[in-house]
Amino acid sequence: MSKLLSFSGEYLWKFTYGAYDFDVLLNSPLTFPTQFRKSKIDGALFRATVAPTHGFAGYVTVSHVRSRLFGPETGGVSFSPPYSIARPDHDQGLAMNLYTRYQIGHRGPVGGVSYRYDGGLVAVAVPDMATALRLTGDEQGQMGLHCDETFATVSQPIRSCSGTLGATRVRIPRAGTENDDRNPPRIAVRNTTNLSIGQDDLFRHEEQSLSLRFDMVNVGDVDGLYNFLSTFSGTHFVSPRSFTGQMRYAF
Repeated sequence: MSKLLSFSGEYLWKFTYGAYDFDVLLNSPLTFPTQFRKSKIDGALFRATVAPTHGFAGYVTVSHVRSRLFGPETGGVSFSPPYSIARPDHDQGLAMNLYTRYQIGHRGPVGGVSYRYDGGLVAVAVPDMATALRLTGDEQGQMGLHCDETFATVSQPIRSCSGTLGATRVRIPRAGTENDDRNPPRIAVRNTTNLSIGQDDLFRHEEQSLSLRFDMVNVGDVDGLYNFLSTFSGTHFVSPRSFTGQMRYAF
């Protein structure tokens, strides 16, 4: 490709007989290995990079990962109902990262913007609303479960709903539409943006130099999840809007 613009891509395809995964004992931290008849994992990554030109530089990446386990279980210990095909919680249909920066001159200030789109990992812990209603108030609050305008809390979980039942941070398929392969529950789509500005060698004298940097994470203060009740990592929230300043003095 040209010196200004370059492209790269990857494709992954993996097929395994006797694939292993883990299952959780009820609502405990105890996990046991379980073996499935086979598994298929495929994915792709595309990247386009713009080399520094007139102060601008950047890149964009687009990725896709599809992971499937095929039953029945052939070994290990399982506490979940049997299924023919399931997608574990590292399956994500689409993810994208965009980063661009601009520098004034060769030694001037540098400003950067990054944008991330996540289509949502599979959330195997809540296949339907009936399951969501059985969760604790804390777990319901984490997923943003609500009945009309009333949201679940630690002390007041939702056990029934005569109105509209939904969740703000997890996408649960409508009743009768859930499919472990084609339409599994997922973490809600999220879009986050970060900003940064700084300058190296703001001050330089002989062997001494001063650099400054300012970062803003999650500019839109997006309220979302990375995962929900994952087997080993639990539940993680997207970092709220935050500001960070750095000063570096070298001598």
